[in-house]
Formats: sequence, structure tokens, C-alpha cells
Amino acid sequence: MNFHIPFSSDWLELPDLRTISVFSNPGEKTVLVESLLDRPDCPKCRADARWVHKHGPSTQEFRDSPHGNLPVVLRLKRNRFKCNACGNTWMEKISSLDDDRLMTLRLRQFIVKRCLKDTNYSVADDVGLVVAPKSPDISHGAAWAAMNSRGERYPSDLCG
Repeated sequence: MNFHIPFSSDWLELPDLRTISVFSNPGEKTVLVESLLDRPDCPKCRADARWVHKHGPSTQEFRDSPHGNLPVVLRLKRNRFKCNACGNTWMEKISSLDDDRLMTLRLRQFIVKRCLKDTNYSVADDVGLVVAPKSPDISHGAAWAAMNSRGERYPSDLCG
């Protein structure tokens, strides 16, 4: 069952994202979100925002901590910017998202807490991920699957 719920208050409670709508799909919730950030200064040459313009959006999906018993996927049309002074292009930096792992920092904390007391498969199932069959350390498999979604090496800061 797929239904649309418009929101007047923020459903996610993330400081730099605003909920546009929520769709309930079988097995997960999809949340359409938008950034609340203003046009930034250039991170390379430090030119102020008047020299920066939008350079086309990019739609990305990030995982968030479960809501009820359903995994949550955030669909964000993320702004790209270009500096007219130096020619640098970049994606907006959203502090509540972990860009390297395509998840919210809240989900990362959720996984870290749960991976030490629940099975890897249970944690992965709760957040809508698949455990890698050959993870570097079986005791950290669910966390590894979540944090290693881009083929990176296992992060030593996860789960001790």
C-alpha cells in the first residue's frame, strides 16, 4: 500500500532537512526531503555566496534509523554549486548526513549501539541492508555491511 502523507511539521527532526512527504511502501518508508541550507561560500577560495550559483541538483538516497518497525529511506534532491571566482564545483554539505556511507549520522549511531548486542542479520534487517557474506570480522558484520556500502575498507571507529 503506497500512500502520500503531507506534513506541516518536520517528521524527521533533522536540523538541516525538511520533510516534504512520506510514502509507505511494503517493507520500508520513503521520505522526500529538501535541504534548508542557504547558498554557501566557496570552500576552495572562500569567495562569498554572491559568487556562487546553483549548478544543477542531484537526487540521492540516504538510509535513516527505522521508524516503528520499518526501515527509512530519505530521497533528497541535493544542490550542487559552482563558484564563478575559481570554477570549483561541490555538493552542499549537510551536517546530519554521512556522505561516505549514504546514511544519516543518527542511523550510524543506531547501528553502533545495536551491533554489540544483537545479531548482525537482525540489525541489517531492521535498517533495510544486507549483511556481506564475507565481512572482515563476523562480530561486526551488520555494521560493516552498513558502513561499507561503497566498497571501502572497514572503518576502525565502528563498534570499538
